[in-house]
Amino acid sequence: MKNKILIIIIITVILFISIIPVTFAYTDNDIEKVMNNAATASSSFSSIKTRLEGEYGIDSVRYWYMYLNPNRKANCFLTDEEIKTAPNDKYVTGRIIDRNKIKTLIKYFYDSAESASKNKYNIKVTPTEVYVITMGEGFIIMLESYKKYGTWLEHYSYYCYKDRTGNIWTSGFALLGVDHFSDEASILKAGGFLRQDFKEGREYRPTIRINEKKKKVQSADFSNFKVGIEAAGARIAWSKYLFLRDIKSLGVQESSISDDQIFFWTYYYFNAGSGNGKSALSKFVSNGKINDQLFVMGKSGTTVKNGCKARDNSIMRLATYKSIKELNIFV
Repeated sequence: MKNKILIIIIITVILFISIIPVTFAYTDNDIEKVMNNAATASSSFSSIKTRLEGEYGIDSVRYWYMYLNPNRKANCFLTDEEIKTAPNDKYVTGRIIDRNKIKTLIKYFYDSAESASKNKYNIKVTPTEVYVITMGEGFIIMLESYKKYGTWLEHYSYYCYKDRTGNIWTSGFALLGVDHFSDEASILKAGGFLRQDFKEGREYRPTIRINEKKKKVQSADFSNFKVGIEAAGARIAWSKYLFLRDIKSLGVQESSISDDQIFFWTYYYFNAGSGNGKSALSKFVSNGKINDQLFVMGKSGTTVKNGCKARDNSIMRLATYKSIKELNIFV
């Protein structure tokens, strides 16, 4: 009898632990470690890039680790005062980016992953996943150049704009890949991927955009980078959920698939939509397994082109994701 009671207690504890939401609690010291890891990664990156591109294709690994390096120099747009003395110049090269802004951005990726991982399906996403996917969707544009005394590229009206109150709104369509956010917000909230008080008019504004297929989509602009990255994290977690749901319906056990496969298909679903994702995935499922190695890894010696096809986009995100993980950028 005692043994039975002990077994019941152990099972209960295991079940309880399994449903505790993941958290990415971090300290300022952790954020410093991320920046330090990025600052020292260049010595290892070249060999990692060469090896991974031998497996996934030419140009499949991007230098996205370097954008978290606090010592990185960038093209910095001049301040209004500086323009008075140099009216013919718009920016100056070689300025060190404000360290505090890099710290703040890193925190956004941690916060986004934590928020998205509080969903009711126990789907977890990591800061690395959120970072790689948002960078690939356009957020890199915000980090390539920099306005020293202000916000990132606030004058680029296609990406950001000021409203009448002076608040700067960020394009979810151009920078974060959430092309259908306004249509999907209620679904994301219902699943717990997005907090319930993520409010239209405060955190986001619906906006109509034209996608690469020349179709109108109900995207959104966000009131700041933090909530925009939060929304992208929610969409990433939902995409992972849809993929994992589909493999179960196809008779595949989650325990049989690798982290690489999960990330690849999560991004494929994010980029191409769940319908196209499941259609592509179904072609590789047989006997309870996903036989997708050639599809996921691409072909050695061929060039991977960003933005052309969902498969190429997914290969590039996966190869870059693996490089970020191998460099131990996020702690």
